[in-house]
Parts: sequence; C-alpha cells; structure tokens
Amino acid sequence: MVSAVAIYQRNLDAVSAALWARDLASVLMHIALPNYMGTNDADLVICSPDEMFIVINDFRDQMARQGADGYRRTCVQAAFVTPRRTMITGLHETQLLRNGEPLRPPYLNRMTLLRAQGRWLAFRLEAEAPNAETGILSADLAEAQRREMAQRDVHWQPG
Repeated sequence: MVSAVAIYQRNLDAVSAALWARDLASVLMHIALPNYMGTNDADLVICSPDEMFIVINDFRDQMARQGADGYRRTCVQAAFVTPRRTMITGLHETQLLRNGEPLRPPYLNRMTLLRAQGRWLAFRLEAEAPNAETGILSADLAEAQRREMAQRDVHWQPG
C-alpha cells in the first residue's frame, strides 16, 4: 500500500513541474476546482481553469522576478484523514532556487488532498508566508474576490 507521504510528494512534484512549465492541463490533473488557497495576508477560491491559469502564471512570474530558476516542494509529514483513505492532510516546505541553491528561507504549507475521479487532487493549500512577499496568489484576483465578498457581507474565516 502506498503511504500518504508518497502520495502527497507525488502530487507536489507533479504540480511543481507543471506550474514551472506553465502547463495548465497537467496542473488541473492534480488540483481540484474549486480550490482554496491562502497565505498569511490573502485568500482566494479558484473556481475555473481560467482563474487557475492566471494564478499559476502570476506565481511563476513572481518567482522569476525574485531570481528563481526553479523551486522545490518537500513533504515534511502527511497522513490519511479518513478511514477509507480518501483524504490526506500534510505539511510541506517550499524552497525557491537559483542554480540549485536556496534564494531565501523556505516557508511551510499545509495541504489537503482528496481522492476523486480516480486521482489524488489537492483542494486546499495554506502557506505560512505573506502573499505580499511570495506572490503565491494573484494579488488582483484575491483583491477582487475580497471586495466582492465584502459587498455581499460574506466574511471568510479560514480554519
């Protein structure tokens, strides 16, 4: 039986390679929609492939602006949440790289995966880093969504 850590790491590796290559179709093979992403200072629910395309390109561009020529995400821990082994939650570290060397201190992320459509799909990611520094989330999309929710008096409380 494949371990939760191995499944989690495979998802990290597949999404990281696809994101770096700007391959939306491959990203969507490993990420559920809608998808929640949060940082210390921003939240975003991505509901469509078009929104995901914007988010992955903005994040990729932000990493390049910081001087990165690659990045690595490494599972620190992961475990099955449900007895049926259809959900995994875990923790991983993200490291921006230039010539294989760290550009800045790593940051931690919590991610949840769900087994659906015969695949493991990430549907929740929370980065322990400020979006203002890392650019994980598209700032324009996150701000537009925040304004829309405020107009509708919806208050998001990530948990």
